[in-house]
Amino acid sequence: MKNVLLTTTALIAFAGAAATDAELSLSGSASATYNVATSATVLAASATVGASFSTELNNGMVATLSVGDVLTYTTVAADDVVTDVWETGGSAFTATLVTYYGTLSFGDVAGAGYDGDGDSTMSLPDGMSEGVAAEDESNDVRIEGDMGGFTAVLSFDSGDVSNNSIAVSGTAAGADIAFATDGTSSAMTAALSMGGIGVDVAYATDGTDNSVGVAFSYSVTSEVTVSGSAATNSAADNEQAVSIAYASGALTASLDFDVDASTYEVESTYTTTVDAIEVALTMGYNGSDVSLAVDATYTAGDLGGGASAFATFANANELGPNEIDDGTFVGISLEF
Repeated sequence: MKNVLLTTTALIAFAGAAATDAELSLSGSASATYNVATSATVLAASATVGASFSTELNNGMVATLSVGDVLTYTTVAADDVVTDVWETGGSAFTATLVTYYGTLSFGDVAGAGYDGDGDSTMSLPDGMSEGVAAEDESNDVRIEGDMGGFTAVLSFDSGDVSNNSIAVSGTAAGADIAFATDGTSSAMTAALSMGGIGVDVAYATDGTDNSVGVAFSYSVTSEVTVSGSAATNSAADNEQAVSIAYASGALTASLDFDVDASTYEVESTYTTTVDAIEVALTMGYNGSDVSLAVDATYTAGDLGGGASAFATFANANELGPNEIDDGTFVGISLEF
């Protein structure tokens, strides 16, 4: 999706200053895909309109006012029925002041320990049952600053300061350290890398139950990597897993072994491109079922103006339950 920025001059009051730079962003996409097997066509479209205003103050600080996607249009296709959805409002409203000492934000801001997309910045080893929430419940005030190689973030609700989150991250003694808490749930991690070996350790709790996890990776060669994880959970089964991955040019392969369940999966994929056709052949085995998948994609190329046409074919054959899934699709997509 592309953004079209329209710059104009605006005069608005923000923190006692005049904002002289304004941007209006327009973006969108549309596509039509035809399923050859079912003779069904799926239409999809989206469009957003947003605006932001900013100014640099005399002391070097920058003030920004953003109203995000004030108008959003999407289509939802189900059972061959296309529904238009219009949404309006300034749900993404934010006001930000960037200073030498840090950043102060108001409005629809990400909570401490989360990025601008609402995803957690904490990386926990696999198998841990406790941990920070996967998606952010944002606050309306966020304070962020750097000091001594560490970044500290505090977020809270102006109407209820007890609803808050704190996150700290940085490097100490050669290890990357991170900590996040919302007053009830907490998580902390430490990651160290040396001589091709990486080790991550973590602890997380929801205030009652807790989990401890460790993950490691070792680059045997430039093509082969061995990794694994182990987690101890107070309110769930413990989990241990080991994997070996191989990657060389167009060929990738992996072996994943679940220690607790004594099960494994082997998968290998070879990808190549002939003219404008990309072909991927994937084979797998999990101890009882063999899988084979062939994906071929042909892109007609750029038609100009952000438009492109495509055709895809996919076939999957699983031996065991003996299920076959396949499909052939052609379509066109537009972006602006």
